[in-house]
Amino acid sequence: MKYALLIARQRSGTGALGSVIDKHPNLKYLGEVFHPSNVGQDSNFFTFLKQEVAKDPALALPDEQYGVFEAFLEAQAKRHPGKLLVVDVKYRSLHQLDGGWRGLVQRPTIVQEAISRNIPILHLTRRNAVQSFVSGRLAEANKVWHAREDEKIDVTSTVVNVRQLSNYIVNTEREIKLVETWTAKYPHLAMFDYAKMMDDDGLVAKDVADNVSKTLNVGAFSDRAPSFIKQAPAELTESIENIDLVQEALEGTEYNWMLK
Repeated sequence: MKYALLIARQRSGTGALGSVIDKHPNLKYLGEVFHPSNVGQDSNFFTFLKQEVAKDPALALPDEQYGVFEAFLEAQAKRHPGKLLVVDVKYRSLHQLDGGWRGLVQRPTIVQEAISRNIPILHLTRRNAVQSFVSGRLAEANKVWHAREDEKIDVTSTVVNVRQLSNYIVNTEREIKLVETWTAKYPHLAMFDYAKMMDDDGLVAKDVADNVSKTLNVGAFSDRAPSFIKQAPAELTESIENIDLVQEALEGTEYNWMLK
C-alpha cells in the first residue's frame, strides 16, 4: 500500500500545510488518523480498529497493529481512488503501531516500515518552541485548533508559565533530534521548518511546495493558499502578557533567539 507520512509535533503548522496538500488533485490529506478525540470518524484509525477487533479480537494484539493499519489505508484508498494518501502523524502518536518489547528510543514501527518500503516522509519542524507553546495555549483558550478566516478569535494573548515553557523547549529539541536520527540519510525525505514554510503573501512558500511535490512524486501545486489562519499575533510581545519574565528566563541561554 503506497502512502506518505507527514510527521510533526503539535502546533507545527500541519493544519495549514495539510489544507494545501488536500487541494492537490492527486493527493488526499487524511489528517491525524491517530487522534484519540476523533474516534467515530471514518478517517480515524481507531474507528476502523474497533470495527475489526469486533470481528476478530486477536487484532487487538500489539504485533497485529501495522497489518490493521494497512487494511485501514486500503479502505481509505477506496474512498479516494487515484490519490496518494498523506497521513499526519504527530510525534506522540508514532508509537501507536509498535509491537511488543520496543526500546524507548528505538525507531517506531510506522517509521521503520515507511523506510523499508520507500514511503515518502515529510518532516515538518517548528524549532521556535516559544511560538508553538504560545500557539498551543491560545488554541486551548479559544477552543479552536485550526482557525479559519471567518472564525472570531477572542483570546490573542496569554500568561506563560515559565517553568512549563522551559520544559517544553527542552523536550521539543530532544524530540526533533530523535526523529532526525530515525530518518537520517533517508532519500525519500523532505524536511522543512515552520519559520520558512510561508511566504510574505501568506501562501505556502514555492520552494516548500516544490519540495513536497517532488518528494511525493506529483505535479506542482497550483494553489498554495492554506485554509487556516494564525491565532497568535506575529510579535511575541503582543501574545505573551508576562513577556518580561520570559525574556529574563531565556536571557543568556541558547534559546534566547526564540524571542527575536
